[in-house]
Amino acid sequence: MARTLKGDLAPPEWTCFECGYSLAGLHMGGKCPECGTIIALPRSSATRDDHMTDAPIPYLKGMAAGYFMMMLGGVGMIVFSMLAKNNAEPWYLIAGTLAAGSWWAGVFVVTQPRRSAVRPYAEMVQEWMRTRMTNRVSQALWPLAFAVGATSMFVHQAAITAAMASPTAPVGGLSVTPGGVIALYSLAGLCVLGASLGLVPLCVQLSDIADWSGDTGLGNRLRVAAWGLAFGIPTVTFTPLLASLNGVPQAILVVLNIMFALSIITLVGCSLVFLTCLFSQCSMAFWAVRNSITGRERDIRVATRKAERYDEIVSRQMANAPVDPPARLDDTPPISNSPRPSGVRPKGPYVEPAKPGESYGLADD
Repeated sequence: MARTLKGDLAPPEWTCFECGYSLAGLHMGGKCPECGTIIALPRSSATRDDHMTDAPIPYLKGMAAGYFMMMLGGVGMIVFSMLAKNNAEPWYLIAGTLAAGSWWAGVFVVTQPRRSAVRPYAEMVQEWMRTRMTNRVSQALWPLAFAVGATSMFVHQAAITAAMASPTAPVGGLSVTPGGVIALYSLAGLCVLGASLGLVPLCVQLSDIADWSGDTGLGNRLRVAAWGLAFGIPTVTFTPLLASLNGVPQAILVVLNIMFALSIITLVGCSLVFLTCLFSQCSMAFWAVRNSITGRERDIRVATRKAERYDEIVSRQMANAPVDPPARLDDTPPISNSPRPSGVRPKGPYVEPAKPGESYGLADD
């Protein structure tokens, strides 16, 4: 595909990807007359005219740090949530909140607009703009879910302690969960559901970054993980709710149980694929930084050698160039002492000599 730059005319077959308005005769980087959307390259061809290693080094370092924070945060959330479930200790959820914050910070960095060596930044901002906003908002639900979960666990333990200390506590009252605690647990569950569903568009955007780096295999694995998460998360969430309804036929229950088992397997497998892809993208970002630094150092060395070679050639040519002999004294033109003819003035400014009997003085105002 030929490179299309800002200011060029859009191809006649292009239409606005928002409203479908024909963009024939309009310039790249301008706005659609119908809806005002920036005229940019289609997303499918966004990675065909540049490469990740051509991006600025500070951007590549930020991407590497973002992937690393996502890896630490993802592993930390899994570990601390399992510890909190097995030990019923809210402090594990506090640690999980910090891990979730690291995850969200990494997502915020990784989903920033790409830096291209051949395309203007204003055009890159328009790419994945809605998906970028969706990913940042949805993944912010992870630290909120852990914080709400820790709060609900603290409140629940305080309620149990108060019930044990009260002499008038009813029999079996310790097993009753207050309504406020149930509401907090429900809110935490909804946050987890929203954040989990937000992993689907996140995988899609990360797959585009993988294609940009030239690793199409990694991009395909991320797209497969996105499809698996899109199937597994809603199925695991709503299948038990449907099975708990009264009057469901036995055949439907069997189908729901099979779907639940398949969704669990799919969800676990796609989660593992997603984590391994994050590790690969983190390694890829560090490789891009090293490759870019090495390439620039090589360019500097080549430019320095070319300059030294040029100076050497110039010095050699100047050393071999013939030198004109110095001018002799007898070669200088003689100075004529003959008087100037009368009435002939010399060229240039001069002062007329005083005539006999005349003197110079200051003129009166």
